[in-house]
Parts: sequence; C-alpha cells; structure tokens
Amino acid sequence: MANTFMGADTEALRTFAQAIRTGRDALGEAKTSVSRGARSEEIWRGGDADDFRGHIYSSVLPALDSIERSLDRLADDADGHAEEQDLASDPGGTLDAVLFLQPLPAPRPETAPRAGREAGREDGRRDGDNDGGPAQGTLGDGLPDGLGTPVPGTTVPDPGMPEWHPVDAGAGDWGSEDPTLGDQANHEAATQMASLMSVLWPDASENLLHFLGNSGADKEMDLEAFLADEPDIRSQIETRERDIGQLALERAQQSGADGPVTFPVQTGWPGTTASSDNWYYATGSGNYSMNGQVTVYPPDATNPEWRYEMNTTLNYRDQYNWDGSKSTTIDLPGPVDPTISDEQLAELHRAGLAKEFLLHGTSERRTTGP
Repeated sequence: MANTFMGADTEALRTFAQAIRTGRDALGEAKTSVSRGARSEEIWRGGDADDFRGHIYSSVLPALDSIERSLDRLADDADGHAEEQDLASDPGGTLDAVLFLQPLPAPRPETAPRAGREAGREDGRRDGDNDGGPAQGTLGDGLPDGLGTPVPGTTVPDPGMPEWHPVDAGAGDWGSEDPTLGDQANHEAATQMASLMSVLWPDASENLLHFLGNSGADKEMDLEAFLADEPDIRSQIETRERDIGQLALERAQQSGADGPVTFPVQTGWPGTTASSDNWYYATGSGNYSMNGQVTVYPPDATNPEWRYEMNTTLNYRDQYNWDGSKSTTIDLPGPVDPTISDEQLAELHRAGLAKEFLLHGTSERRTTGP
C-alpha cells in the first residue's frame, strides 16, 4: 500500500494509546484468573483435568500473552506517532502539521472473508432478482420484476417488504454446551479486542460487543452511514432503482397511458457484501429490499418527455452469526498477531456466553427519478 499524507490529533492518539493499555491491563487480570483457576486442583482432578490444564498452558495462556504483547506495541506505536506529529508541527502552531505515515494495518482474513457468516448463503441460490453477493435462499421473492399492477393516479398502497428470515442455521442451539474455562478466556479476549478496535472500526466493534453481550436482541444499524461508506453497494442499489423506474416507464408507454399511473414497488432480497474494513467486519454480507411506489408521467405542457418519480424505503437484513471453520488474523504492529477463529466465536454462542442476533436497517423514504 502506498504511503499516505494525513494529519493527526495528538491528544486523540495518546488517549487511544491509554485506552489500549487499560484494555491490556484488564486482559492481564483475566489471564491471571485463568492461570490461577487452572492451577487449583480443588476444582477438578483426574486425567481429563490434566488434559484440560495442558490445553490452557499450551494454547490459551500463550495466546493471551501474544495479545498483550501486540497491544503494548500498538500503544507504543500510537504514542510514537503522536510524538512525531508534535515534532513536525510548526513552532507557532498556526498550521496543521502533515505527518508522513503508513496507514494503520487493517485486519484481513487468512482465507475466505467472514466465511462462517457467509457460508449458509452459498446454498439455495436461484435466478431472478439477485445482484450478486450471498444467495437469497428461500427469502421472499417480491413482486415480479419488482413491479405490481399499475393504477391511474399518483398513489398506491405500499406493499411493504417481503418475508425475510435467516438463511442458514448459524452456530447451533444457544446454551447447548457447558462453558469451559477456555470459553471464558476467549470471551474476555474477544471483548477486550473489540473494545480496543472501536476507534478504527466502530460499527464492527459495536456489533461484536453486542454479540458478546449475550442478549440476542435485534440491533438496528445506521443504514445511511453504511451506504455512505460503501459506494459500490450504493451504486448497486441506485442501478436497481433506475432499472425498475425505466421498466415502469416502458410499461406505461406501452399501455398508452394519457395521465399519471403508479406501480407498487417491492423487490426480493438481493445479496451484497461490504468492502470497507469497518462494515466488512460489522456485517460482511447481507440482503436488501425496496418497497414503495413509482409514478410515471406522460409528456405535458411543462415536461415534453416521459418521466418517472420513485418513492421507496430501503431495508437491510443480516443474521449476525459465526458458523464457519476459518480464522481471522488481526494485523497489529509487531511480529505477533492475535487470531480469532469463527469456531471460537461460534462456540461462545453454543456455550451460552454470546448470542446471535438480527442486524437490520431501514432508510428514510427515498425519492429518485431519471
């Protein structure tokens, strides 16, 4: 990646560094509790207990050590950039200093992106109203071509959005397994990491913390911010709107309409996948649908051309779950990068320590035209 010129808020950088160290200290306390529990033979004795302790000493504690070291390096790096920014600033403080920085490294999947969250959507793909991304499975089809039967005038009843439901089984039954000390450690590590990453990826952090919070309650997303940050998805939706509007215009022309006619609009649930790091880890892939109406106007004294005006609501749905076998490495400064696997997070759901939930968003009424 090419170097980037960017300004820096040194106080914000130092605050971020302190937040990282606070999280590292909390992680250290959790690690101490896990280690103390593993050493206590009053809790559990026997061959299985020995194997379990061996797993903690050989895998869990070293992983927590790695995360602690990575957090130390990240905090030091933030402080270092703040110091460089101060040194680069002009003495009078009248100009914003420009610092030559390498962009903060972004997390990237080792293999497939968020494979566990997307795998269930790869089955059941069918032809029709699909613009790529995850398959629609057995979701509601919407109206044929997204358009209903037209009526004279400028209003029709809103058909609402079609049926939507999760299209994969997720991680399994919540609370179907007893939590282990390893699960408790993974939950604490994931919580600390999600909290620390809130500065870089606020929505990804917020959604993971909601999952780890274990309520399972539906969560509303900021759909307008999502569209602002995802230009490809926004373009995909705008193209779909233009296609529906143009189709309505052609049908009105073919019908010989001599006054305004209005079509109900209700699409199926095309799939789409986020590309920015924040939304990539906040939702990965989901489905969207539009409902409302489109009115076609024939030429008149004011407008010599046929035209249409579409008024629709945009809906987004995603079942936030982890059900795959891949892992995601968080690329922090330094030689050691903590890895969180889909299976570890899925296990937290089955252990009753975290819970899958519905992520949804609904836009304000959107008015579009040619």
